[in-house]
Amino acid sequence: MTFITDILSETDAIIAFAVVFTAFYLLRAVILHRLHAIAEKTKNNFDDVAVNILKTVNLFFATVISLYTALLIAQSPLLDSIIVQVVLVFTVTYQIDRASRVFFTWLIQKATKDDYGSSSVAGLRSIISIAIWMSGGVFFLAIAGFNISSLLAGLGIGGLAVALALQNILADVFSSFTIFFDRPFAVGDRIKFNAFEGKVEHIGLKTTRMRSLYGEQIIISNRALTEGEVQNFGRLTRRRISTVLGFGYGTSNSELEKIPADVASLVTEIEGLTFERMYFKGFGESDLNYELVYFVETPDMDHFVTATNALNLALKSYFEAHKIDIAYPTSTVIIEKGA
Repeated sequence: MTFITDILSETDAIIAFAVVFTAFYLLRAVILHRLHAIAEKTKNNFDDVAVNILKTVNLFFATVISLYTALLIAQSPLLDSIIVQVVLVFTVTYQIDRASRVFFTWLIQKATKDDYGSSSVAGLRSIISIAIWMSGGVFFLAIAGFNISSLLAGLGIGGLAVALALQNILADVFSSFTIFFDRPFAVGDRIKFNAFEGKVEHIGLKTTRMRSLYGEQIIISNRALTEGEVQNFGRLTRRRISTVLGFGYGTSNSELEKIPADVASLVTEIEGLTFERMYFKGFGESDLNYELVYFVETPDMDHFVTATNALNLALKSYFEAHKIDIAYPTSTVIIEKGA
């Protein structure tokens, strides 16, 4: 009651509080109105974020700031009260934290639309929130008269010990941020890392989980992924296929000369396939090698399998119809008779 009585006794402070509080809310309303008008005319959503951040300024924050400003104007002795200082630091820290959460929510929506962004940026948001509250605590200790230099030195030594103990975990956490900003892959991409291959299901702060082609879940540390080589099949625009066809040595030159053009026609007849080249690559141990190169014009695995199957059946039918021998490994033993 003494604290409330002291406030009420300060007539100048009360008048100043009323004026500042009214001006504060009027100014907030004007700025919000102007930002709304600007936001409706622009295509970017950064002004929408500014509006949402301004909306986080609630009645409690306005009251505390207006009261503190009024006390400053009135030069009230209550400014030295520990209660006033605690409430002020808490209010400002809480407001900064609320505004940062709105900003990072916008960042999640802007940067990504998958679970990857939600988990990674949410983790970064949590770390920043902790840093904001720690900064608020340090600031309060400073205005309360504590020796911050000695405190920070002690925290530095303790923080170093903790960092050394948690260096592997911290490395994975920062690797998660690297994955988020660099975007080497995203949830839903099929990737290959060392001997592991599968579809990415979740990217967390410490590990990335993917589902292998055989069905089991594979968990890999984020640090390993950022330090190693990752093949991302999810970024394919089209697939290049190269295969070698072997024909028997008994195949005539006239038949061999016709094969590339006929095969090119077979490739182009199948939807989604583009012929690149087919040429006489060389002489094998038991066959004449031709290399066929074509593209599957989609990254979709199901279409790749269907189109390749259709092409192989068409090639087999063509070779059978033209009686062209597809070579298979053979060995010929030549026995010379003595004189």
